[in-house]
Amino acid sequence: LRPRRRLHYGSLGLIALATAGSALASTFPLLLLTRVFAGLGMGTITWIAWADATRSPRGMGDVAAIAPVTATIASPILGWITGVGGYPWVFGSLAMIALVAVLAPVDFGDLPRIGRNVSESRSNRLLLLGLLVLSIGGSSVFIFTGAAAEAVHDLSPVTVSWALSLNAICGVIATRRTATRGSAW
Repeated sequence: LRPRRRLHYGSLGLIALATAGSALASTFPLLLLTRVFAGLGMGTITWIAWADATRSPRGMGDVAAIAPVTATIASPILGWITGVGGYPWVFGSLAMIALVAVLAPVDFGDLPRIGRNVSESRSNRLLLLGLLVLSIGGSSVFIFTGAAAEAVHDLSPVTVSWALSLNAICGVIATRRTATRGSAW
């Protein structure tokens, strides 16, 4: 695949539609189904961002910093929205953000084709599987930590969101550092 405008806008449309569906979901299986479709759109957008990042030496670090920066800023806002209107309001807000993103112009120029010619390593599929497991596990830890903090320790969604923001700030710092042998980081 080549990153194209149609793929980009289609992915954003899928995210908006699926996330709006999440706001309206009345059962857990329906919520899960809508989140799977939103995940497909978000995965495609992430792939496009990484494909673009390969074009510049600092591009990988810049893209790696986007998620922690977004989490740092968005967690308190989404925590407040959760406290005010619950999860349907969070999903509704995220659907609106995806719709607004559809209005932003994009220009991919001449992005390189991403495929087998990138690396000759046969372990790439195993690495991708490991990344998938880590992503699912990491997301689960944050979700269950937030749920436990609220249910067991009676912390508000805003308090939990500030804790998640502090965690994300560490992620921003990590994307800006270069690993060196023997480094404590």
